[in-house]
Amino acid sequence: MMVYLWQLNAFGRLGFIATFLFVACGALRLARFNVDTSGSLTNFTGLPIPVAAAGVTSTYLLTEEVTRMIGPLPALAPVAVLMGVYVLSFLMVSSIPYPSFKHVHYIKAHPFQLLVAGVLLLVVVALAPELMLFALAMTFIVGGAIWSGVHYVIQARREKKVEKGGTHEGITGQDHHI
Repeated sequence: MMVYLWQLNAFGRLGFIATFLFVACGALRLARFNVDTSGSLTNFTGLPIPVAAAGVTSTYLLTEEVTRMIGPLPALAPVAVLMGVYVLSFLMVSSIPYPSFKHVHYIKAHPFQLLVAGVLLLVVVALAPELMLFALAMTFIVGGAIWSGVHYVIQARREKKVEKGGTHEGITGQDHHI
């Protein structure tokens, strides 16, 4: 509702559809999360709902701050918000794996260093919350998609190399080229 009242109501039905799609995709994402039995502890399938919501709210906070500092935004800003809501909706129901930090070995192995990093992150966010919340949300949203794409390309190259007959492992464990 916030994004609809803020920017999308200017687009009429197109804005309403974007708002409804965001909510519907969030519900579908939650349903998939609840029935997912794959047991992956390192990845989420699709963009997590809280991150999508952070993307929208941090955009609002950033544009309000920018408007306060430099004046009205260009006429393209509402179009960018509309497109952003559609993209976030798609990412929530996509099969793109996003990293989950629930069971990362490094976190358990270095709790003090991560506590210090967390405090430092809070200080940085407190200095410029509008900018930093937007930067953090977009880093996760865009970075996660890029990370997934790079991982997919690397995996595809490995599979292609195996299909071409790259190496066979013999009884002794040595590689033999065909």
